[in-house]
Amino acid sequence: IDDVGIKLNFGCYNRIDLLYHHREQVDLLLEMGIKSVFMGIESLYTPSAKAVGKGLTSEKVIEMLDYLDDHWGDQVLKHGNFIIGLPYDTEETIEKWMKLILDGTVKLDSIQVNALLMGRASDRVWSSEFERNPEVYGYEIYQDNNNIYQWKSPTMTSYDAVRIQNYWQDKIDQELDNKIDPFVAIGMKN
Repeated sequence: IDDVGIKLNFGCYNRIDLLYHHREQVDLLLEMGIKSVFMGIESLYTPSAKAVGKGLTSEKVIEMLDYLDDHWGDQVLKHGNFIIGLPYDTEETIEKWMKLILDGTVKLDSIQVNALLMGRASDRVWSSEFERNPEVYGYEIYQDNNNIYQWKSPTMTSYDAVRIQNYWQDKIDQELDNKIDPFVAIGMKN
């Protein structure tokens, strides 16, 4: 960038655990021209996050979001994506971390909550680990009366996950100044 002399503006996907362990990258990304970042945080309930390969505890995620807010402020749109229905999720654990989002403890500009979706792994070219081995994670995948794939786990069903997603996304949209998803924003800028 310095050699060519062209100022860049870009959005990207980034893993919050990598930023946590390589904090020198935070200021370098800003120097490079980062304007938005999409982070798949997935859950702020540590057992659920670890079940899907996220390497930080909830406390460390919040600490890193504070760090990003201190270093980037309003210059970078910070998006967090969350999934309802991960292993070990219950309505109570989700409510606890959703309250941290709503009370401003979690420093994000844009938040999207999605219900976990699963189908049959053999029906697609790409499938998630959960779809390939649902029983390992305590899921049962089945077809409902409309031949739509649904799931159930020891703590929730796909129907519960959609209901919980809708409830919390509505609260986020009503109570927070939820900005547009950074990937959408960059596309609009282009």
